[in-house]
Amino acid sequence: MTNSEFISVIADIAKEAKLHIPRNSYWECNNFSTAVVMLAKELGLDAELLSVPMTFDQDIGEHTKGEMEKHTYFRLGNTYYDFTLSQFGRSKAFAIRSRPYPKTTTNPSKADYDGYHFWYKKIKSKIGKGTCQGETMFSQEAHHMINFFSQVKNKYSLVTADFKSVEKKFVDQGIDEPLVKDYFEKFKALRDKNKLSGNEKNIDLWAKKSFEEFKNKLDELSKEKTKTAKKKEARTEGAKLIAENEGWRVYEISNHKAAMLYGSDTKWCITQADGEDYNNHSDTNNIYYLLSKTLNTRENTWAKVALLVDSAGKKTYWDVLDKDHESVPKELKIPKFKVENAVHLVTIDGKKYDLNNLPENLKVSGRLSLYRTPITSLPKGLEVGGSLDLSYTKITSLPAGLKIGGYLDLSYTKITSLPDDLKVQDGIYVNYSAKIQCSDELRKKLRK
Repeated sequence: MTNSEFISVIADIAKEAKLHIPRNSYWECNNFSTAVVMLAKELGLDAELLSVPMTFDQDIGEHTKGEMEKHTYFRLGNTYYDFTLSQFGRSKAFAIRSRPYPKTTTNPSKADYDGYHFWYKKIKSKIGKGTCQGETMFSQEAHHMINFFSQVKNKYSLVTADFKSVEKKFVDQGIDEPLVKDYFEKFKALRDKNKLSGNEKNIDLWAKKSFEEFKNKLDELSKEKTKTAKKKEARTEGAKLIAENEGWRVYEISNHKAAMLYGSDTKWCITQADGEDYNNHSDTNNIYYLLSKTLNTRENTWAKVALLVDSAGKKTYWDVLDKDHESVPKELKIPKFKVENAVHLVTIDGKKYDLNNLPENLKVSGRLSLYRTPITSLPKGLEVGGSLDLSYTKITSLPAGLKIGGYLDLSYTKITSLPDDLKVQDGIYVNYSAKIQCSDELRKKLRK
């Protein structure tokens, strides 16, 4: 029996058992987990009961208005489980959750561990003897645990019997026994990976079908890419490994999906699902991720670093918390790698253009804002249906044939003259109109 099969059976029984919480007592919860661990060991599984750490225990316990919550932990293989009983007034619930054991708190003592097993052995020895010989305060929980223990054993026996009966049926159909056993192992593996859905997980369903149908279904599922494989494939698309040493990997990021995958557990805006911030930044920067092999993002803000390089070669580093820096600490020992200046892209009518290589006779349907961009010149024959904002740019002259359907903003530029054939529907905004050389007609449009 696999660990996942065991937990599945445990969850089913717990759901059927209608567990309750004795007021001011942890015994029901402790006995449940103890039974789980002892049964797992009897079935040959690696299991261990863990005490609830004291500092964690202080956050649960009894609350106001009859609200109570009890926790115990147990380990099955390399996975830790938290069994929780909750009661809110008359409403009750339970949960078995795979979650990290809170190692940062007090570790369980040997006395705690031995105490649970002492009561397990003592209670188990009372099977068929009525009450627990005067220990009546534990009797209800004790019998409940014993009942649970028996139910799990019976259910496991039924599951085993079901497999044997279906195996016999397939063999009776003339199928070689080793082949049947091989496909049963495939069935269990696919079921544990949740690749089977609904009744497909129930071996009884396949007892009503032929071995050929059973085999074809498993072969079909085996060919499908697993979520892990798909995720691994997605990781190779849009993330190019460009440098690596014993402590770090450096990737060049070229699409939004890779930005989200490799940027998980950070506060970076470029990892947001809508992709708007990623598009804005990737249009004006080359993006690199510096990922530590040893540091944890929850403990060290330098565990992941996003490096953005703009068209002028300016580098900005962003730590896990999305705080910008001009450099990274030398003690991180990040490998050396070559970066390239970004090609600054601008989106015009849904199409992306290299900002400093715009085509001649370009027609823009609406407004065009090039505010604070590194553009140095405009193409000949440019027509803008709306306004054109060139403020705070390095442009020093305007091309012939420029037509603008709105206003033209030249604030904080070094433009000192306007071409005679310039057409502007509204005003022209400049800092010092007296210094601008232009026709009388255009001078009437100058604004400060």
